Amino acid sequence: MDTLKEEYSDIFTGLGCFPGKYHIEIQPAASPVTNHPRRVPRTLYAPFRDKFNKLEHEGMIMSVDEPCDWVNSLVITEKRDGSLRLCLDIKELNKNIRREHFQIPTFTDITTHLGSVKVFTILN
Repeated sequence: MDTLKEEYSDIFTGLGCFPGKYHIEIQPAASPVTNHPRRVPRTLYAPFRDKFNKLEHEGMIMSVDEPCDWVNSLVITEKRDGSLRLCLDIKELNKNIRREHFQIPTFTDITTHLGSVKVFTILN
């Protein structure tokens, strides 16, 4: 594993961002939804601020100080190791997204392209 990480260090470093921007299409008749912010428990406030500032510093998220059409609530959960996971509750937004048409390949579709492959792996 260390050899692979060293050989492909450009793949195993950084945030794993794709180049460019992706535009999400919204249903034309959709009405924007502004969800109220959820309260951060007092015991999690300091670790939450640290995590939020770290993600902002890394460029994963950015602060927005102007009005937005769609505002989603933040959900904070504690991981087993004690660190925090920050997620957005985008249930209302998901209801209004225009889905792209992409057929997911079946197991048979994939296996017919494998040919004489002899080595397989699973990445977690």
